[in-house]
Amino acid sequence: MYLVPLLVSTYVICNVLNALCDYESKIDEKDTSSDRTMFDYGLTKVDVWNIVYFTMAAMVGATVMAFSHFTPMDQLWMLMYTGAIILLAVYYNLPPLRLKTKFFGAEATIFLIFAIQVNTAYSLVVGKPSYSICFTDYPGCFLKIWAIMMNLYVDSEEDKKDSSKSIPIVLGDKIARNLIIFTSIMVSLLTIKYAIQHNNIYVCLSLLSIPLKFTAMRLAFRKQKNVKPLYFKSMLIYNVFFSLGIIINKTLVGQ
Repeated sequence: MYLVPLLVSTYVICNVLNALCDYESKIDEKDTSSDRTMFDYGLTKVDVWNIVYFTMAAMVGATVMAFSHFTPMDQLWMLMYTGAIILLAVYYNLPPLRLKTKFFGAEATIFLIFAIQVNTAYSLVVGKPSYSICFTDYPGCFLKIWAIMMNLYVDSEEDKKDSSKSIPIVLGDKIARNLIIFTSIMVSLLTIKYAIQHNNIYVCLSLLSIPLKFTAMRLAFRKQKNVKPLYFKSMLIYNVFFSLGIIINKTLVGQ
């Protein structure tokens, strides 16, 4: 339950600041932008920052409450993890770093944020951190990279106005498409590998997300803006069924 508000809060910070920064730099324009955050809701810069500050406070508060039974030193470590997530979420968009415009910066930032989030949630469950948990026990973490690469591919023309050095802009559309396809295949292979290693065939239920991922890639490669909700739907389906597979397996083994 702790991980869900952490994920939502990070998503809120990244997206509202992205809308604000793109609006201020004239990348998003009222008549053409698919992101309507700064155009349809009457939000001002002050409103956006109030949302960000409130979300930051909520993340810190949730961390303090969730880890209240830990030792003071361990609580401090968890707060440092939360602080790192907040800094990465803020400077993903904000100058002077604006990590989303750096070569492989967006992909690396999103993956690092998710890795910290999973590690923090893992620490809450077992009482100690694991810096390899994302790589060994959660193949779906690479779906974050898959989704952000597709988002950068779709938005590559607009991002050129921001002097972005994203993969599609630097390496070209063909290489970007191949990397997106490769990442999607890698997630499926790692899921099968996990199922074999942990003797848990039920996690393969997450592979039911493949048709939706295929549809998302087909639309993204045409640079259709309406594809964006499909990124999140496919990740949601994968995560729900992967988690369900773990629960089913533990229930049956427990019997």
